[in-house]
Amino acid sequence: MEIITKTVIDTSFFAWHYANGYVNEEGNVIFEACAYKNFDSFQALSIKKLMSDAKLPGSLNAKLERFELDVKSGKFVSRTTLANDYSEFPTVNDKDVGQKWDVTYLAIAKRNDDLSQGIGRCGKGKYIRRFFDEGQYIGEPLFVQSAEKEKDVGWLLALNHDGIQKKSKSYI
Repeated sequence: MEIITKTVIDTSFFAWHYANGYVNEEGNVIFEACAYKNFDSFQALSIKKLMSDAKLPGSLNAKLERFELDVKSGKFVSRTTLANDYSEFPTVNDKDVGQKWDVTYLAIAKRNDDLSQGIGRCGKGKYIRRFFDEGQYIGEPLFVQSAEKEKDVGWLLALNHDGIQKKSKSYI
């Protein structure tokens, strides 16, 4: 394994969660992440803050973005926003980890000052969203491959907390 030490300078952003990444034909690293504008999310998403009744700051609008990084020059070749909703917890089919992939699933919010209330599917030139009722919050989605192992055939599992009825539901 060759260790390359470079400082990559780009506009400020911070990511808590990455969807996936791979090396393309040119040797560049392609990856997707839910990118925040800066590190403010660290303090705003603290347990103390989340346990309060306060809304999240509107500046916490992480968006699913795709990056291309030239590791030799240490420069970003491209950065593309794939979903404009507040996005977190991106995931892909386990068979696609470390390879070029087509579809990313993520938890999304209706407003950028609230927690995730829906699921998004981004890929193949489409962005599909499904929101739950008011007061219902979604956790991290999980793609489960079908027994037939056919690509992109399976189930998307998500745990939904109904804050009004004080119950949790699992969705498939």
